[in-house]
Amino acid sequence: MPTFFWPGIAVEGVEAIARRALHLWRALRYRVRKRRRRNVLGPVNWIAVVVAALAAGLLAFAWFGPLFGPAKARKVAPGKIMARSRPERVAAITGGLLLLTSVMMGHMFARIGADALATRPWLYFMMSGGLALAFVIPALWISFSHIRVPTRVALIDAGYWLAAYLAMGGVFWLLA
Repeated sequence: MPTFFWPGIAVEGVEAIARRALHLWRALRYRVRKRRRRNVLGPVNWIAVVVAALAAGLLAFAWFGPLFGPAKARKVAPGKIMARSRPERVAAITGGLLLLTSVMMGHMFARIGADALATRPWLYFMMSGGLALAFVIPALWISFSHIRVPTRVALIDAGYWLAAYLAMGGVFWLLA
C-alpha cells in the first residue's frame, strides 16, 4: 500500500485511514455503552430518606433545646429571652430542608450502588461526614464571618450539622 509524504508527516492510503477511523469509532461506542451500563442509578431507599430526615430533626430538637439552646441564647441575645412568634413555621421550613438534604444523600448512596456500599459500609459515614466537613460547615462559617456571629454559636451550629449528617448516614447504613 502506498504511503504519501507530507512535510514531516507520513500519511497512509485512504483505505487504511478509513479502517483506523472505523476501529476508533467502534471502540468509542463500546466504551460509552459500557460506561452507561456501569453508571446506572440504583434504587433510592425512600424509607431511609424519610427516617434520616426525622432523625436529623429530632437531633435538632435536642441539640438546640436542652443541650446547647441556653448557651446559644446567651451568646446571641445576652439578657433577653428569645421566643419566636411562629415556631411551627420554623419547624416546617427546617423539616422541608432536612428532607431535601436527605433526598440528595439518598440519591448519592443510590448512585454508588448497593453492592459497593455492602462491601464498604464505612462509605456511609465517610461520605455523609465528608459532606458536612467539606461543604456545609465551611459555608456556615463563611456566612457567619460576614455577619459576625460569635465563635461559640458557630461551633454549636457546626457541631449540629456534623452530627446530623453522620446520623443521616447511620440511618442509611442501618436501613440498607
